[in-house]
Amino acid sequence: MTGRDANMRLLLRPSSVAIVGCSPVASGKLSSWPLRGLLRHRSPVDIYPVNPRYEEIDGLRAYPSLRELPVTPDLALVVVPAGAVMDVLEAAEERGVPAAVVYGAGPAGEPPPTLDDRVRAFAARSSMAVCGPNTNGIVNVTDGIVCGLAPYAQLGDRLPAGDIALVSQSGALISSLVLRLTAAGLGLTCSIAVGNAVVLGVGDYLRLLAADERTKVIVVYAEGVADRAGFLAGADAAIAAGKPVIVFKAGRSAEGGAAAAGHTGVLAGPYDAFAAVCERHGIVLADSVEEIAALAALLRQRSRRGGGRVGIVSGSGGVGVILADEARRAGVEVPPLAGATAGRLSGLLARSTPRNPLDLTDQVVGDVELTRRVLAAVADDPGVDHLVFGVLHGPQAIQDRMKRDLEAVAASGADVIAYTATGTTADREPILAGAGIPVIDNAPALFSALAKVTAPEPRPARPVPHDPAAAEEARALWSAVPPGGRMPGDAAWRLLELYGIPAAREHPVTDAAHAREVAGRLGYPVALKAGEVAHRTDEGLVRLGLDGPEAVERAHDELAPAGTVVVQKMTAAGHELIAAVRHEPESGPYVLVGTGGIYTEVLRDTVLIAPPFDRDHALEAIGRMRGAALLNGVRNTGKADVGAVADVLVSLAGLGAAMTGARASLELNPLIVGGRGAIAVDVLATKGR
Repeated sequence: MTGRDANMRLLLRPSSVAIVGCSPVASGKLSSWPLRGLLRHRSPVDIYPVNPRYEEIDGLRAYPSLRELPVTPDLALVVVPAGAVMDVLEAAEERGVPAAVVYGAGPAGEPPPTLDDRVRAFAARSSMAVCGPNTNGIVNVTDGIVCGLAPYAQLGDRLPAGDIALVSQSGALISSLVLRLTAAGLGLTCSIAVGNAVVLGVGDYLRLLAADERTKVIVVYAEGVADRAGFLAGADAAIAAGKPVIVFKAGRSAEGGAAAAGHTGVLAGPYDAFAAVCERHGIVLADSVEEIAALAALLRQRSRRGGGRVGIVSGSGGVGVILADEARRAGVEVPPLAGATAGRLSGLLARSTPRNPLDLTDQVVGDVELTRRVLAAVADDPGVDHLVFGVLHGPQAIQDRMKRDLEAVAASGADVIAYTATGTTADREPILAGAGIPVIDNAPALFSALAKVTAPEPRPARPVPHDPAAAEEARALWSAVPPGGRMPGDAAWRLLELYGIPAAREHPVTDAAHAREVAGRLGYPVALKAGEVAHRTDEGLVRLGLDGPEAVERAHDELAPAGTVVVQKMTAAGHELIAAVRHEPESGPYVLVGTGGIYTEVLRDTVLIAPPFDRDHALEAIGRMRGAALLNGVRNTGKADVGAVADVLVSLAGLGAAMTGARASLELNPLIVGGRGAIAVDVLATKGR
């Protein structure tokens, strides 16, 4: 553990706090908010206002500077103008203050060195744990230590304590997320706004929370991950400590993310790559704000992931059908009830057929024992892992009785989830919330979250050896490509050769006679292509199936105005796929496989997989393609050698480890797959800017 790691703990649990630049609460200034929050919640810390203009602030002695304090505080809250921040940090360092929160930010368009630059330089020679700049701070909800400006802590009289930790790159969003969580019956251990994350990033806070015994689940709102290795190391530490990590990442659209360079970037933007990496590490991704609370509610009640089969029960056949539809849409299984369960229910239900989903009908109104018996029967079914109950509007006495029945079934060990068709949230369902039953008012969010919570754990990859000499040569080839440039054809084909990827290599020719000579040596039929055009099929710069010298000469003369012409041996017909490896700043290298050839952009059928992975992982990825069934042979088409495709993907992962430069990309399109083997007939290697 480094000195900064030890100091980070004091960001959450200080025993003494200095507020540098503090104003009286009555002033209403932003510089008064840290003091207001600490006083409002009677935070159990010693408070030292620092401001040379006051001798006393709100009944507390004020000090002209950090040097005059009677003790060295654990934490400095810095609320001075941006121009004075560095003087405060230097004084704090001189005094030995181990941690600081810097709320302010430098002005827009600030010339270098910016405030961020100066804080970064300071951190390089200091072990101080600095949150920010440009943050609204940290709130330790469990202990009532409010060192943050979030409205939920500043305006409320009671902090929403619980076991969820919230880490956000948007300070302004925190209170909205907190309201979502509290409505779902969830509370916090803490909220952390990372700000500009100049010194401490999301990964650092994840490592901090991994060691926090009071936190069960960690929710992260992220807009960008500058320190990929740190983020993944922090997430790995939290997950290893039994704390699921939920990430809701913004900027996933083409408009929201950076424009991707190269052909593959059109097919898989940065978010898709980030998602593939998260999946590989067991990080749970939320697809909406609504899903965040559903995921947190489901994950906090489980020490491990279980099966994903649901039994659906409701007093309304319509609600049951809606829930079954949403379950199927999310890929959650709604299995038929076992014969023994159906027999047990037949003796209980007079006007309903025992099936899944199950309609209780109005029989529950007159039979006070019916609901509990039915719920117990469905929960006991060996094919049901989760009991989902549709809560309806109705007479309070009947509804409360049914909720007590749910409580009893949950207490017996059943995994119960309540869907409120009325839209009621957990904070208005005291019986269900008190029983620890997740209450979710959004059916799509319920089942999409359940599908993610019950997904299989990532399987570790077996080591795949790669030749160090090949990697060294590959790095040299990539280093020679300028930013925004394309790797020359010969070098790109050499990369495939280095990693054992079968390829129909292209041969540059100087004139028509040379083209005829090369074609004769390769053997007919051949193809001629424009050698240095990225999307030459789209440009009409490809001639296929040339079966003689005259056809070759004619094709050469047609293509020569576009530049270098290449000759290639025609490959036997087969299934056309795209296979690619790409390097994104947030995700590192990832591999893509999908439907290829001229249908790539039309069908957009691609699957991403993040290294490390082995042949079995690659086969699983191929099986997730929408067009995977076609590879098994349809009508008169032969069965494809998917094992050969998997071998190509594993080789591409090794090649990706040798890539240099952000957004470097190597694409095989098409990769032609026959009954025996796969061969690349086109390769495009580029480097982004």
